[in-house]
Amino acid sequence: MMKQLIIAKIILISFFFVTNVLAETDIDQIPPEQAKKLYQVIDLLEDKGIKQILSIQFDDWIWKASSLDGHKKTYFYISPDSLVIFKKKNEYELDPVPPVEGKSIRDILAIVENTGYRNIRQIVFENFVWKVKTYSISDEEKKFIIDPLSGSILYKNAQTKRSKPYLIYGLVKAIYSP
Repeated sequence: MMKQLIIAKIILISFFFVTNVLAETDIDQIPPEQAKKLYQVIDLLEDKGIKQILSIQFDDWIWKASSLDGHKKTYFYISPDSLVIFKKKNEYELDPVPPVEGKSIRDILAIVENTGYRNIRQIVFENFVWKVKTYSISDEEKKFIIDPLSGSILYKNAQTKRSKPYLIYGLVKAIYSP
């Protein structure tokens, strides 16, 4: 009886441990081994003539990207292993966009990779800066905030999702002010 009670406790503890680990790791945001890499998604979009890419991220088991053409924002939903664009959605863009004379999404990717981080899951232009999310091999999240003109890293290991670096640094906001 005592042996069965110990086994039941071990199973129960193991169950809670596994469910807590899975709850902390959004498994649908981690590309599977066979998924194409972020560079390949950029290549696909550029080969299709898409010039101003605003964001790329892996979420809900697919690659999601957005681009800007004039005042129209287009969202692309891309198969992770075959790189087939299976859905495209347009809407008018009212948010700020990267400056034309600034760094491209490919430049931002190279800047972050040059710091030693290679497992990049998201690049987004938001609040007048580029925001990049990476994960280490142990799934530890790291965030970068990068100036869109110079490519300098304004902040590394940002903790809050709602940070507005242009209010903190005042570096980029002046560029967009009339």
